Amino acid sequence: LFFFFFFKQKTAYEIYQCDWSSDVCSSDLVCHCDDCKKRTGSSFGISIYVKDTQIIKKHGETIIYKIDTDTKQERHFCTNCGTALYWKVENFPELTGIAGGCFNNLNELGPEYNFRSENMCTWLTMPNRWKTTISPEAFQ
Repeated sequence: LFFFFFFKQKTAYEIYQCDWSSDVCSSDLVCHCDDCKKRTGSSFGISIYVKDTQIIKKHGETIIYKIDTDTKQERHFCTNCGTALYWKVENFPELTGIAGGCFNNLNELGPEYNFRSENMCTWLTMPNRWKTTISPEAFQ
């Protein structure tokens, strides 16, 4: 059982517990798509995807922003500070994407995938050991 909290100081939203055994996490990735760049205001986004059934308890309210493009999304933001906390993507209805920067222990997780690397900024490099292709099994 893995415990984590989103930002401790005056947080409006927390996930208290998540079943995070080694065979449970679907994928930890760095994504270079335009949506992730816009979501983070950076050159890439760090995302951790988990199965909805792994999330044991949530607490708090979020503001939801709906994206109605080719890949429909609902992004949930903290009502106190506006931080992007998590999102649901229509293509993966049983998964929740959680913003990597919201974890207190991000060093323990570490990405496994360098996703959408064709959109990566030319001045940026990522570790060669990271996978660049995500198979459907990664989300099983």
